[in-house]
Parts: sequence; C-alpha cells; structure tokens
Amino acid sequence: MTTPEENKAMFRRFIDEVWNNGNLAVADELFAPDAFTPSAPQLPPGPEGVKVIATLWRTAFPDFHMTIEDLIAEEDKVVARFTETGTHQGEFMGIAPTGRRISITEIGILRLVNNKVVESWYEVDMLILMQQLGALPQRESSTAINNIEQESIMANDIIEQNRQIGQNFFNFLMRGGDPNEVFSPDFVYHDAQGVSHDLAGTMALIQPILVAIPDRAVEVEEEIITNDRVVLRWRRSGSFQNDAWGVHATGTRFNDVGVTILGIGANNKIAEIWEFVDFLNFFTQIGAIRELVTNMGSGQSTS
Repeated sequence: MTTPEENKAMFRRFIDEVWNNGNLAVADELFAPDAFTPSAPQLPPGPEGVKVIATLWRTAFPDFHMTIEDLIAEEDKVVARFTETGTHQGEFMGIAPTGRRISITEIGILRLVNNKVVESWYEVDMLILMQQLGALPQRESSTAINNIEQESIMANDIIEQNRQIGQNFFNFLMRGGDPNEVFSPDFVYHDAQGVSHDLAGTMALIQPILVAIPDRAVEVEEEIITNDRVVLRWRRSGSFQNDAWGVHATGTRFNDVGVTILGIGANNKIAEIWEFVDFLNFFTQIGAIRELVTNMGSGQSTS
C-alpha cells in the first residue's frame, strides 16, 4: 500500500504529464483497466476514459494548464484543488473557438488500490466556464484563492472533532439555526468566481436555497479530514418549490453532487469555505436555466 506522500506524488505526476504535457500514455501506468469516474459515467473505463477527456480539453485549449493549489491525502485517497487556465482555440462542447482566456477552479479526488487509480471524482463549475467563453452572460470576478498549507499527521481526537464540525455544517444547512455557533466571526466564503463573502454575505447566498428547496436533503458520500481541513464530497436532492434567484418555481426535482472544503479556525468553528458545484447542471435540472439566463442578460438580480 502506498503512503499518503506517494499518492500525492502520483497525483502531481498525473497532472503534470497527462494534462499539462499531453503525455496520454502515462494514464496506462497510473489507472487500473476498470477505473471509473462516477461524476462522468459516460466516459469509457480505465485509462481510455482519461485519454478521451484530456484530449477533449487539450484540443479545445491547446495551452491548457493545471496548477495544483492544494493537496490533501489520507490512506487510499488523495484530493487536489486546481486552478486551470487556457485559450479557447478549438471547438468545445459545441462552442466554436472564441480566442478567450479561461481561468477556473476544480477539485479532484482519486482512490488508489495496488498503486493504481480505481475511482476518481471531479467537480468544476461549468456555469462559470460557459460565462467565460461568452456562451452565458458574464458576471464580475475577483482574485483567486490563496494557497493553503496543510499538515498530514494529527491525533484521533482532532479527526473526530473536525468530523463533527463538518456534520454541524450540514445540520445547519438542513435545519437552520444560529450561524454564530457554526462559523467564526471572521468567516470567509470563497465562491467559484474567486469572490470572497463575509458571514452576512454568505447567509444571503444560502437563504434562497433554504426558501426555494424546503425538502432539501444532503448525503455525505466521502470525507477526508486533516488537522485544519475537512473535505466533503456530497450528493444533494430536492425540488424547486418556491421562487428564488429571480426565477419562478418549477416543482422539478434535482439530484446533483459537489465538493466542499471547510477550513477550521482556532476556535473550532468554520473559518473558511471553498465550494465546487456545477450550477449550470443544477439550474438545468430544476428547469430554470432559460429564465435565469434571460434575467442575467437583462441585468436583473439573481441573488
């Protein structure tokens, strides 16, 4: 069994050689023949699926480059948070080349068995990408998130304590309550556009979800915990029952996935959050994308 540090080195090699340098043959060394990606079940299994998706992106963005901003490893899993850049010079998902530069964030989780990747999950906000390509109206963006330092060794009581903090976070999203019991006074939420929000601003972002989806349910499917980070891969479901985001309720059910990274403060409360959700998929599932895009194009608020 490989060590967490060896798993980190493998992830770095995967990104550097396959994605940044286009050496697709390396995927044959790193991925098991039956490796699969639950977040993209349409891809072929094993190394071939990696080659298909890498070719798609590198053809559309020939100067595509991934920078690892954060690496977290525990037992047989390793998590990476990336910044991805490139120039749109080839067709991408039916969009003709625009010459536009993109800069997006993504998170990936790999599970290894016998030194091979057997499962992988990736989350990227395609809504932000479509806006940057000009396929959807553009919103303002801000500076990127600073790099995070993390430690790999901790006592079991710290692990359990941080696991409970993660549970408290989802309990708050499900049932509400006093945010001051969950979040630090200097709390910051970093959204997918790189914009930072304080606690009041974050509550304003959460409120439409609480109103629009009263039957919401969240199930944590994976957690990776260090001494100051909790990484949660989750699945969310519910139905769009009440008007929100400037669009009318459709009653349509949805089922989506995402990844949240919680930064734990010295007071054992949540000090920072980075979240990776495909909002384009979410708004499409609830049948609200047309009205949302119309409102964004006309300058109408969607908050």
